[in-house]
Amino acid sequence: MLNAKDIQSNMKQRAQLKQILDRAERIQKHLGPLLQKHPGLVHLRPTAIGVDMVGLHPDRPFSGRPAIKKLRPLADNFEQELRQYCLEAEPERVTLEQKVRAFLMRQAYQNDRHLIALEEAFEGDAQFLFVTDHVMLPHAGKRLACDLLAWDKSAEAPLVIEVGKAHGNPVNLQRVEAYSSIVNQQADLYVKLFSVLLGFEVSFSKPCRGCVLWPAHAAGALARQEGVSLLGFSGAGPSFSLSLLS
Repeated sequence: MLNAKDIQSNMKQRAQLKQILDRAERIQKHLGPLLQKHPGLVHLRPTAIGVDMVGLHPDRPFSGRPAIKKLRPLADNFEQELRQYCLEAEPERVTLEQKVRAFLMRQAYQNDRHLIALEEAFEGDAQFLFVTDHVMLPHAGKRLACDLLAWDKSAEAPLVIEVGKAHGNPVNLQRVEAYSSIVNQQADLYVKLFSVLLGFEVSFSKPCRGCVLWPAHAAGALARQEGVSLLGFSGAGPSFSLSLLS
């Protein structure tokens, strides 16, 4: 049985997911064709407070404009906004983690949302479709986000993807597990979010899975955890290769 704190957290999660879903619907309505016109250059992230315009240029990944409230003016001036905030913005310090995430997202937008590098690592009939990134929600008195959200088409299951940092402590696998638990608990709203952003009806036939990407040369430092796939990435950008470790 949920305690009072858990009930309050659940209510906040649902309220914010509904706001994110509303903005996802507005993205598709006002900006869907423009995204298709510029595949791999920009990502539009629905959040609880607005829409983030996120650049995917290899030299300046995640440059952009956050918390946009009005989407019609953005649609009317899309080319100018794209150049100013994403393509010609002064590049900031870029981490290897950001390069990997931008590569995966860029590749997905150029291939009908398919995360090609991930599919090649799993081989077989694996099909992973990128949905969105950084869906931040309240959890255990804090804020918790995921690096990428995807849909495993073959298994009809949501997938939480975390990209580990090249230096420092190994990524906390409990974070993947915690966010997966949110997806499972709020599955009815995540199904709607996935369907809106992918452009067709999806279903979750299995619980959410976790997937951690870690620099291949340091993957031995990362402990295995049941229900979480571990992949190593190689390369310095703009492209990377992935290999399945466990």
